[in-house]
Amino acid sequence: GEGQPEPEQTEPGQVEPENPAEGGEPAQTQQSQPSGEPAPEQPEPAQGEAQGEAAVAAGDPEYESDDEKEWVPEKVVEFAANDIHSLAFSPDEKYAVGGCGDKVVYVWDIVNFETEPKELIGHEGLVMSVAWSHDEEQSMILSGSADCTARVWDAKTFQCLHKLVGHEEWVCSVHFAFDGTVGVTGSWDHFVAFWDLGSHKRESWREMQEQYDADVAARKERVAKARRE
Repeated sequence: GEGQPEPEQTEPGQVEPENPAEGGEPAQTQQSQPSGEPAPEQPEPAQGEAQGEAAVAAGDPEYESDDEKEWVPEKVVEFAANDIHSLAFSPDEKYAVGGCGDKVVYVWDIVNFETEPKELIGHEGLVMSVAWSHDEEQSMILSGSADCTARVWDAKTFQCLHKLVGHEEWVCSVHFAFDGTVGVTGSWDHFVAFWDLGSHKRESWREMQEQYDADVAARKERVAKARRE
């Protein structure tokens, strides 16, 4: 009738709230789950994980991350003979071999550190690099030295088996193929040499030398041509 306020008109696309609460605020409605499906449960962090996260947040050093943790070695052995340039493990991880500045290759028993290391003597320059073959039956040690040679040692008797000669500069890197039949040496003379440890001969050294000489000659020719032009 007259004097009655007209109901408010809603805009197209606007849904009028049902059961408005006092003060004009729409009542909170609980979302219903599809029939037959249980409500998903929020996983709670494990107790240890929650404690760890809380400890990290609180700055507890026991729960430091690997990036922040200060690592402590299990064992420290003082070795005053000379500086150590290279280290390698034996396949069974019971021994470690080191190349040192006193021209000696040392082998440590890392199960019993009280024993004196074995000394492999023969190099005439500081030992730059060492490697231990993966073959436990024919276990060998390979060492490279500033005397421009590499040496192959029997890892059981610690006797030198072969002296590998051919590099013209320090041999700074050595390694074995996985089956132990091939050794590889890298030198400051810009060459990588592959050694057949069955015949104890260096493979493809002549070919590499010839290729190197050819590259040098070609480079000189290109420089001379550029200058003439």
